[in-house]
Amino acid sequence: VFGPDGALRTLSGGTGDGPGEFQWINALRYRPPDTLAVFDPVAGRLTTLRTDGRIAGPTVTFRAGDGRVEIYLGRFADGSHALAWIRQEEHDPSQHTPDAMAVAHFAPDGGMLGLLAEDVGMRRLGNGPVPFSPHFLGQVVADVAYHADGASPEIRRAAASRDPRPPIPLELSTRSLENAWALLRPHADSADVARYAEIRAAPGVDSVPYFSEMLVDADDRLWIKAYDPAVDSHWRLRRRTGGTWSVARVDGSPVARVHVPEGFRLMDVRGDMAAGVSRDELGVEYVEVRAVSR
Repeated sequence: VFGPDGALRTLSGGTGDGPGEFQWINALRYRPPDTLAVFDPVAGRLTTLRTDGRIAGPTVTFRAGDGRVEIYLGRFADGSHALAWIRQEEHDPSQHTPDAMAVAHFAPDGGMLGLLAEDVGMRRLGNGPVPFSPHFLGQVVADVAYHADGASPEIRRAAASRDPRPPIPLELSTRSLENAWALLRPHADSADVARYAEIRAAPGVDSVPYFSEMLVDADDRLWIKAYDPAVDSHWRLRRRTGGTWSVARVDGSPVARVHVPEGFRLMDVRGDMAAGVSRDELGVEYVEVRAVSR
């Protein structure tokens, strides 16, 4: 935890299975005024920490019947949760196959209440992702779980009440495979080039995602990052930096387009301030807060 001046205030956590320890962290949610919800997909548990480093309340462990919960979408207004995971299904490694994703509703104590939605995730051929694979994305706002994979210009919705909600269309365009490869090619080595030729020969690998990232700001607006093959490809470890972001209300109506500087990975937006991660010339990461201006 850092103060407004950037000075380090508190360190918490550590590697392990004990209280307040983690094997891996892939979701961090700030809950005003002074708590952080931290999700460890290896342990399948959510730990709530105060900004002074103390554990706040019980740790919640989630269990799914046909997979290991690995993506935390967030908490609904009644204190229940939405999580997602890859369903373990057999597939032919010679075929272009999307991950089958489950999105489920969990009680405040971690018990599974039922399935909210089914979706798809990363596209694979053999043991790895195709170069322009989309990626499952999800966020909870109030009583709705917003989820997508970026392969189509829409965001799907699953309400905690299980009432059907139509998808939200987005005003986005995508790239051709040729244009996407031209942007990725300068970063590819000879093995990548040979692998790309192999993948292109397989049936079904014929599209580029519309978007690659989805955030929810402090005003419950959706931030959508247009897919950039040079930084969002799984072959480049999804650095997710820079780019053009579309801002929309939760009904899909557009608010603005925001240009994020190259090399800056946007992580959170509150009012007119945006927080993220950059790297210096030696590759060392640092936290940066920037102003959002018109």
